[in-house]
Amino acid sequence: LAERVRARLPRDRPFVLLGESFAGPLAISLAGELSPNLRGLILVATFARNPRPRLAWLKPWVAKLPLPLRAVPETLVASRLFGRHRSQELLKLLQRVNRQITPAVMKARLLAVAEVEVSAIFARLRLPVLYLRATRDRVVPAASSQYLQRLRPDMKISDLACSHCLLQCLPEDAARLILKFLDQTSG
Repeated sequence: LAERVRARLPRDRPFVLLGESFAGPLAISLAGELSPNLRGLILVATFARNPRPRLAWLKPWVAKLPLPLRAVPETLVASRLFGRHRSQELLKLLQRVNRQITPAVMKARLLAVAEVEVSAIFARLRLPVLYLRATRDRVVPAASSQYLQRLRPDMKISDLACSHCLLQCLPEDAARLILKFLDQTSG
C-alpha cells in the first residue's frame, strides 16, 4: 500500500496526509519519509500500534482459520462503525465496500493491525498533527490517541461525538476541523 500511495503524492506542490483508521499507520510511515512538500498530518480514529493489545492472543487463530466475514451480521458491523448515525445511505456504502473486500484481504488487515508499530516514526515527526477522535468509537479506543499524544504533546486532538467512521458520520464537522487545520498549516 505504501508504494501505491507514495507514487500518487504530489511532487510539485505542498500537501497534507490524512490517514483514517487502518490507513493511519501508513500515513505515519509515509510522513516519516519527510517529503519536502509535506505540511501536516491528519489522523482520524487511528493508531500507531495495536489498538486492542488484549486481543493479541487471537492472532494465531486469525492466521490459521478461514475468516467468514460475510457471516458477521451487517447490523452488528454497522452499529460499531456508525452508531447512532447509521443510515440507509451508510448501510449501502458498507455493503458496497464489503463486496469489494475479500476475506483474505480482511484477514491480512487484521494481522497487520496486530503487528503494527510505527510509534518511533511518529515520535520523530516534526510537522503539525491533527487527530480527529470519535468519542463513541468502539473500534479504536481513546487510549490510542492518548498514547499518540504522549509521544507528541503538541498534537491537536479534536473530539467529535460519533462512532468510528467519523468522516462518514459527521462529514461537515470533520471538514470544518480539517479546513481550520489546513489554514493553520498553510503558512
